[in-house]
Amino acid sequence: MVRAVRQQQPDAVFYLGDCERDTQRLEKEFPDLPLYRVCGNCDREPVNPEVLQCTLDGVKFFCTNGDRYGVKYTLDALLNAAYFAGADIVLFGHTHRLFLEEYGGVWYMNPGAARSGRYGVIEITDGTFTC
Repeated sequence: MVRAVRQQQPDAVFYLGDCERDTQRLEKEFPDLPLYRVCGNCDREPVNPEVLQCTLDGVKFFCTNGDRYGVKYTLDALLNAAYFAGADIVLFGHTHRLFLEEYGGVWYMNPGAARSGRYGVIEITDGTFTC
C-alpha cells in the first residue's frame, strides 16, 4: 500500500480490511493523509467498524470488507445495503478479486489486493466521479 500511495499521491485512502498492519504503516509514513478504513475477517483484533459511510466532495461512499454480506457468493445483500444507504460508490474487499460494475446507478468496486499491486483509483471532480 505504501508503494501505491507514493506512486498515486492520492488525496485519501480507503482500506477495506484484512491487514491492519498496513494501515499502521500508512499512518506512520503519511500522517496527514486521510485514511478511511473498515475491519476485515482476517483482522485479529478489529478496531475499525464493519461498515463506513462517508461523503467526499459530494460523492457518498459505502465501505465494507464484504464478508458479512456474503460477497464471495452473491452481491444481493450488499446491493440492498447500498440502496438503503443511498450510496454512489460501494467499496468492498474480501474476495481479493478485481471488480468494477454499475448496478442501478451505483458503482461497486473491489480493488483486489494491494499486496499484489492491485488497487483502485477514483477521481472526483465537482461531485462527479470516475472509477
